[in-house]
Amino acid sequence: VAVYHAGWFLNRRSLVDLPTEGFAVAYEDGDALYWSQTTWAKMDRELPRMAESISKQAMKQMGHDIRRKGAEEHMSPKEVDRRFANMRVAKSLASLGFYNNSEAATL
Repeated sequence: VAVYHAGWFLNRRSLVDLPTEGFAVAYEDGDALYWSQTTWAKMDRELPRMAESISKQAMKQMGHDIRRKGAEEHMSPKEVDRRFANMRVAKSLASLGFYNNSEAATL
């Protein structure tokens, strides 16, 4: 489980022709940019610096994810249990409307 905020790439493995590893769930409204293989190839030809910059940042994020994942693989069973407990609490709070932005604005 990971939380990504504005500016992070989802499914960045597709840039190196690898299958995705999971699913994305949006907790808030927002905008998403996407490229098909055709539009990515066009950008790579017409705006190579932009394509290179996007690829570089996506690879940097992949490195961050690999380090995070490596740290998770070394978690103790107690730490794993704690994280699952935290997710259950968050799910309960969400079901009570705790994360509802419109209610938070009126507090």
